[in-house]
Amino acid sequence: MQNKMSAEMKFWFVLTLVVLGLFFSLGAYRMYLDNQEKALIPPVVEVSEIPTPPAVTALPSTEVEKPQPALGTQAIAKISIPKLGKAWNVNQGTREQDFDGADVGHFEGTAMPGGLGNFAVVGHRSKKVFLDVDRLAAKDVIQVSYNGAVYTYSVFKRYTVSPQDVYVISPDPGNWGQGGKYLTLVTCVRSGSHAREIIHAQLVEG
Repeated sequence: MQNKMSAEMKFWFVLTLVVLGLFFSLGAYRMYLDNQEKALIPPVVEVSEIPTPPAVTALPSTEVEKPQPALGTQAIAKISIPKLGKAWNVNQGTREQDFDGADVGHFEGTAMPGGLGNFAVVGHRSKKVFLDVDRLAAKDVIQVSYNGAVYTYSVFKRYTVSPQDVYVISPDPGNWGQGGKYLTLVTCVRSGSHAREIIHAQLVEG
């Protein structure tokens, strides 16, 4: 009798374990399926996480840019030598494209007309420009029109140098003293050599 009860108890005990095992297995499988479904669903984005687009402060320009004037097309001053009966525009710069055959160029970095230092310009030794500057003598007048004013310079020195003698366009080429206001003309010599003819003048009016 006891053996029979013991066998029944074992049977029910094993059956209970099997049922519990199946129950937990089914629960674990259901949890696995739930997790898989959640993985396929994209996360919900809170409204606060959406970046705000930047405010438009100005519409992009559709205006066509105006072409800028080429170098040398605008004169900054006008220089004249009454003795020679000639006058020329003064363009900014000393490259070939900065001034044409009928104009002269201003050495950038040197003084402006009427200013302290040395207003230095260069021109071709041609019929239209500085062909006859060797006619200039001491006290001859060179006039420069600039910003509505006229500055009068008086010639006091003329000589020749090599192209490497750039000191001639320095603020005080001859160490004549502080506070001077000078004008320097630079051109080629008539002989066709590489030498440069230099004419210095000092401001006397303006």
